[in-house]
Amino acid sequence: MSEENIGRIGLRAIAVFACIAVLLSARSPAQAPPVASRTPDAYLYIEPFLVRQEILVSLRTLETLLPVTHADPGTITVAEQQAAAETVELFFAVQNPVRIDGIPVRPVATTVAFLDGDNIAFGLAAEPVDLAADRTLVGIINTFSTKGAFDSVGMTWNSFGGTVHTVRCTIYDGGDSRRATLTESEPDIHWSGTVSQGFPPLQNVPAPRRKGWFGRGIDVSGEQAREVLAPLLRNIYRAFDYRAESDVYDALAQSAGGDLLTPLYLEIRRSLELESEGGPVSRVEEVVIESVAKLGNGPDDGFRADATWTVRARVEHWGHVHVRTNRYTARFDVLAADERWRIAAFDVLDQQRVETWTRPREDTSAIP
Repeated sequence: MSEENIGRIGLRAIAVFACIAVLLSARSPAQAPPVASRTPDAYLYIEPFLVRQEILVSLRTLETLLPVTHADPGTITVAEQQAAAETVELFFAVQNPVRIDGIPVRPVATTVAFLDGDNIAFGLAAEPVDLAADRTLVGIINTFSTKGAFDSVGMTWNSFGGTVHTVRCTIYDGGDSRRATLTESEPDIHWSGTVSQGFPPLQNVPAPRRKGWFGRGIDVSGEQAREVLAPLLRNIYRAFDYRAESDVYDALAQSAGGDLLTPLYLEIRRSLELESEGGPVSRVEEVVIESVAKLGNGPDDGFRADATWTVRARVEHWGHVHVRTNRYTARFDVLAADERWRIAAFDVLDQQRVETWTRPREDTSAIP
């Protein structure tokens, strides 16, 4: 082999080894992974009847603020996550207080979740799993109840130190948002405005009065059955716009019979909690009645009908919007009492997922 060829091979080898060196240096443990080094995020959601404070911080960053024990430095197990949750909850409750109308408030509910940072949607897993420490995000959701109207919310971030020098903070007020960067010299963020504490009244569904004590029972046509059942179904879901359990029950009582209130409340509540994936309870955005088929008159003043409808529910946490649409088919017994129609019984015959998607809140053009 000529010296010229040997020289060319040597140059190629040098080039190859140089490329390998670049690749290896890029993967060196000395360089922090993006998840581990991300800046902490804080969110304030301003809603009727409640305020939510949400925090998202990498496990590696959190470990510079307080000890989080895990035997394997590279992994945090489910048991270790559960053991750390109470410490994390207490730390941020003390270090990052929230004020409503200038008064310090305590959360009525707190969720601490350990998340896989590779899931950019930051959905809450149905079942916790062991996680790689460098890829773990810790999420905190604090929910604060408001007794009535309020016009200001404030938060102070005192959790500086370690590797935390700045915090991205976003306030969501309905469709509006405002962003700020919190620092040790400027750790406060404040919102002021007006939030409606009321919802449009539920739709009244009056029933005709029966003529005489021994008069004929109330008879409805197929079209009238739809006109009765459709608003009753919408009212059922609208009742869950309220947050206090007693208020939800009062709203449900306008559209459902007394014996049905508790099972109906538990069934709808369970479905909304499932859609929320463990975070704040989903809010129903739309109820579309697809069909109502009357099956016959009941023994009393009422009727039986099958109905099919879709429900679109939306939940937001950590700057992302999660939307789920489900289709249901159920059989209903509807009775007239006290000059109102109410649902007396129901039996779900079928349910299926129609649509699901998750997008960053900032991607407003893609959110219906």
